[in-house]
Amino acid sequence: MSLTSALCPFILVLLLSACQNTTITADLTHVPEISEVDKKYANIYQMLEGKWAGKFYIYKDNERINKDEIDLTELKPEIFHQPGLQLLDSIIVHQEYQSVTPYFQRVTITDYYPAQQKTVISRGVNKIEKGELVCIVIKPDDTVIHKGILESKKTIIWYRSEKRPQRKEYFRETVDADNYRIIGWGYYSGDDPELSPRLWFKGEYIRE
Repeated sequence: MSLTSALCPFILVLLLSACQNTTITADLTHVPEISEVDKKYANIYQMLEGKWAGKFYIYKDNERINKDEIDLTELKPEIFHQPGLQLLDSIIVHQEYQSVTPYFQRVTITDYYPAQQKTVISRGVNKIEKGELVCIVIKPDDTVIHKGILESKKTIIWYRSEKRPQRKEYFRETVDADNYRIIGWGYYSGDDPELSPRLWFKGEYIRE
């Protein structure tokens, strides 16, 4: 399956609507039974297999504009050169992915926050369930569930939209042989969804 650029606006509308992740169970142990519709995604997470290390950056936009003035599906590195973006935090990240089946992959994420001298360990899975790409990450204080769209063999778009509290996110993750890059944005409690996102994210990892 591939996602053409024409579908990106549709995914954005889906994300900014009332779409919820309520049908997905946050279970890291159960390996779903594979149906015929799942088989086209066999080994889609294999590109992530192994260990990665790098940094994850969080930016705040101090000059937000009307969301209709920006294409929120066109995520390029140049975004982080725009005026008004303020670096809030940089996190040192180690991630390890291990596939159990061609459709189910476990991940351990170790985040170190230098400013707070704090380490946070999270565990999760990437899986195919009922014809959908699903990513679940269980943190010490939160459970995060994203659904995915396969944009290309190297790129997955992950998104979620929750109302109470408001948490709307969109990430483009691209992986090649030795590099893993993330660009994304998020709206959270108190953010005006009619404006461009308040928070922007960038991840740059290399294979260990």
